[in-house]
Amino acid sequence: MAQPTTKAIERPLIPGMSPLEAASDLLLSLGEARSYAQNRRRSWSRWSTGVRLLMFAVSAMATITLGLAATDAWGKVGFVLSALVTSLTALEPFFNWRSRWIDADDALAGWYDVEEELRRMVATSTESGLTHAEVDRQYKRYRKIWNDWSASWVSARKSTD
Repeated sequence: MAQPTTKAIERPLIPGMSPLEAASDLLLSLGEARSYAQNRRRSWSRWSTGVRLLMFAVSAMATITLGLAATDAWGKVGFVLSALVTSLTALEPFFNWRSRWIDADDALAGWYDVEEELRRMVATSTESGLTHAEVDRQYKRYRKIWNDWSASWVSARKSTD
C-alpha cells in the first residue's frame, strides 16, 4: 500500500497578527492536522482489518486442512497454516494498528471540536471584540490534542519493545 505523503504547507510567519488573522492561521493548522490524521487513520484501519481478516482466513484454512488430513501431506499443510496463524497473530499487537486508528479518531474529534468552537467564536464576535486570549485558548486545545496523540504513540511504542 502506498503511504500518503504529507508535506507541511509553508506559511510565512507574520508578527503582530490580529486576532482574526491568528484565528484564520489556526484554522489552516487544524485543516492540515485533520488531513494528516485522516490519512494515517485510513492506513491503520486498513492494516488492522487486513491482518485480522488474513488471520481468520488462514485459521479457517488450517482447521479445514487438519480436518481433511487423511494423508501426511494434508497434515503438513495444516501444520504450516497453523504456524502461519500464530505468526500473523503476533503482528497486530506489535504494530498496534487498531489502537493507533482509534487514537487518530480521538484526535480528529478533538480538532473538529476546536474548529467548530473557533468558527462560532469568530462568527459571534466583532473583529474588534475578538481577543488574542480567546484565540490562544483554542490554540492551546489544538496543541494539547497533538501532544496527547504523540504521547499515546510514544507510550505504545515503548510498551512493545
